[in-house]
Amino acid sequence: MTHIPEGIAEITLPQTVFQTGIYTPAAVNLICGKNGTGKSTFAEQLRHPEHLRFAAARCEILHFDRRFIRNNIRQYANMPGVLIISRKSAELLALHEQIAEKRRQAERLLRAQAPEREKLRAESEAQRQRFAESCRRRTQRIRAQFPAAMQPDQDMQRLADTLLFTMPRYCDISELRARYRRAFETETQKYPEFRCIEQPHLLDHIEGAELLSEPVLSSRDSAFAQFMNRLHAAEWVQQGHAHFSQQAEGICPYCQQKLPADFDAKLRACFDDVYQQSLRSLEQFRERYRQAANELYLPLQENLKTRLPDYDYSRYSDMLRYLRQIISANLERIGRKLENPSETIRLEPVTQHNDSINREIIRINKAIRQNNEIITESRRLRRESTAEILAYLAYQLRDESAAYQSAKAGLALRLEILDEQCAALQAEQNALTEQLRQMTAQESDPDSAVRTINKLLSAAGYAGFRLVRSSDRLTYTVTRENGQTAGALSEGEQRFLAFLYFYHLLLAGAADGTPRVAVIDDPFTALDRDAAGIVCRLLQKLLPQCGKTPSAPAQVFVLTCQEQYYRAMVHSAQKMDVQAECCIFRKTPDGTLIEPAQPAEKDVSLRDDL
Repeated sequence: MTHIPEGIAEITLPQTVFQTGIYTPAAVNLICGKNGTGKSTFAEQLRHPEHLRFAAARCEILHFDRRFIRNNIRQYANMPGVLIISRKSAELLALHEQIAEKRRQAERLLRAQAPEREKLRAESEAQRQRFAESCRRRTQRIRAQFPAAMQPDQDMQRLADTLLFTMPRYCDISELRARYRRAFETETQKYPEFRCIEQPHLLDHIEGAELLSEPVLSSRDSAFAQFMNRLHAAEWVQQGHAHFSQQAEGICPYCQQKLPADFDAKLRACFDDVYQQSLRSLEQFRERYRQAANELYLPLQENLKTRLPDYDYSRYSDMLRYLRQIISANLERIGRKLENPSETIRLEPVTQHNDSINREIIRINKAIRQNNEIITESRRLRRESTAEILAYLAYQLRDESAAYQSAKAGLALRLEILDEQCAALQAEQNALTEQLRQMTAQESDPDSAVRTINKLLSAAGYAGFRLVRSSDRLTYTVTRENGQTAGALSEGEQRFLAFLYFYHLLLAGAADGTPRVAVIDDPFTALDRDAAGIVCRLLQKLLPQCGKTPSAPAQVFVLTCQEQYYRAMVHSAQKMDVQAECCIFRKTPDGTLIEPAQPAEKDVSLRDDL
């Protein structure tokens, strides 16, 4: 998937509709799905920034859907209006000037009040600093007696502000010191509790343990195999043959008698597939046992990383040491079984010992909880002691605080009135600025849009209609091929005309260079074959430019239920080496599933003059 330097990096989808929670888009996103699969829900998510994560900064998102068509294709009287241009344009221009004048008035009033506001703020800050200095002098001796609660480098301005909102309370200084010592005399900390063994019996019930108590012998029924099985000598014979057969030259290395001619064949028959499978099962059991032992032992060892001071952990450590010895001994027994498969062994059980470890952990955790409860109580005492000291300091500063509060109240009232006036002016200015911005964004060069639309229609050979400026210079009429004014536009013609205007907006780009994202929802619905072909070819031409040229959007989403045109766009995107996210929405009982789609073999060809 291609990287999106400017655009939407991630879309959160509603779980009530989609099985997929997150959709990660590319620069070009082609989506096909039948009606009711969630395409409109997907497009609606793109209207809500809280559901989007942008790759860089916020960008402008342009939507082509029914709402865009309704807002931009208007009729004036019985004549079809076009796009934004209508009689309301003159009213918008007049309102634009009114808003601009109101904004200038608000700016003048703000500038006139700024000096008085700054003077009052400076005087208020000077009073605040004088009170903080008084607080430092009057409380210095007292604060020195309580260093843990009143740090020497404490911000005096912050302390002074705190004391202003602290209820003054007298307290005997000796009692204050006694409570301070009880709260701050010891340093403590909390410790995590030990983890218990959740399944103490697990190591004694591992799959495959039954192989240990059974001799592993060959299942061949030859007399020679049965003879070695009765002697439990199969592995001994196999080892001797493996080491000495090359030098034996037909003579038994043990008894020096001549070996039968078919000795090798009989010997191999003793070690059949069943025998080998049993050895493999034993090897797998050893690995399962080793893994289960690690999962049991390592968390118990990890418990010892944090220990209570002055607590005796020797019993717990001895238990772990003994558990490790049992595990090591059992692994050695399993290894011995692998070396001598006919031997039967028995593993030492650990369940009872694990229960003992759990009981010891419960005893340790009890001590840890007691320690933590003491810490919680100590912290409460510290908070209470600090609050008592602050109340005592507030009592010592009660006269200075009253004088400061009185002077501050007068200044605050005057400043509050000014601030309210300035806030109202600022809010009005912000509202007017936003209104002005929105209106400016609505305005565009109507002639430029109409020229682009007519050029596209002409290049495509479309003969359904053209746009002509009306005599009032504020509206445009739709003229049929025979030169007559169209009385009304069909739904398909309205949608087609709206798409051409939307396409013009996309190519025009944002005035301030803001990256744009185009969301095109069902552009082929209600269009006749000619109009749908033009829309498809325009989109095919647009896709390779997305995220690459300033005149094209940084990112595009095309959603359609028309599979024919979807396949054409996918084929065109791959043909032009466009990195695109192509998928199909499929409705399932559990919600819409987003599936990757393969391109079609057929293409709707481009016209070079479009």
